[in-house]
Amino acid sequence: MAGIQQVLLTVKAVADTCTIGRGVVLAWTPAMPTELGRHPECGLHLPDHTVSRRHVRLSLDSGRILVEPLTQSNGTFLDGEALKPGDISVIASGSTLQVGGVMLQVQLLHATVPVVDALSLVPESTDAQQAEGLSFRVVWDADNCVVELNGRQLELPPTPARALGVLLEAAPDVVHQWDLLEHLGENTNLAQVFSQVRSSLLACVDGGELSLDLLRQCVRRHTSGEHAELDSADARVVLRHVVASRRGFGYRICVASTDVCVERL
Repeated sequence: MAGIQQVLLTVKAVADTCTIGRGVVLAWTPAMPTELGRHPECGLHLPDHTVSRRHVRLSLDSGRILVEPLTQSNGTFLDGEALKPGDISVIASGSTLQVGGVMLQVQLLHATVPVVDALSLVPESTDAQQAEGLSFRVVWDADNCVVELNGRQLELPPTPARALGVLLEAAPDVVHQWDLLEHLGENTNLAQVFSQVRSSLLACVDGGELSLDLLRQCVRRHTSGEHAELDSADARVVLRHVVASRRGFGYRICVASTDVCVERL
């Protein structure tokens, strides 16, 4: 059998208390061992409070993918069986790996399987958003983040790009301001950073690459209330609802988790 080319871990189920959304995909090329956890320096970053900072280690040995828990906190399960630190288990393609309150479906891609074929595993949106073509791609390379919207890279400085990447990974849930500051630096001006994010999205609206009506639909779908004022609101006002501040708590972006694909290089 050809060697394993890539490992995809797709969030399939989450506990009620989780902030990460279903449909997020983590990709790992198993040339070197990597750690999966909440800490931003982990090769596979899963920003949820039910996940330990460094939760498990993944490695490749003799053509097999191995998982080893690094902590007893929060729990680790492979196909429903509890694992503890010191246990080293083989992960088969199709297995479910649960870390904290997040359940991941594992797929192993061999060199004979084109990566493009595996993308069909990402849950497809069946609502109006997909029909109109809303699709975010977040690519992390260590602390660097690139965000694409419908195949076009958003023009963002490094800090706003990372901030948007963090929101998209948790979409449509709120990310607490302290979690954002942990990612971006404790002296970061969050209001200024997300103003730059909205300006980048506004450029897409002005350029005809992003539908204002679609943004209105996103707000209505992911927030409560009638929002009748959105029908006559201009793009700047609508974007303040799309990338929204929850004063004293944090920020969120009103898009579905199934409209976001996350990759880590």
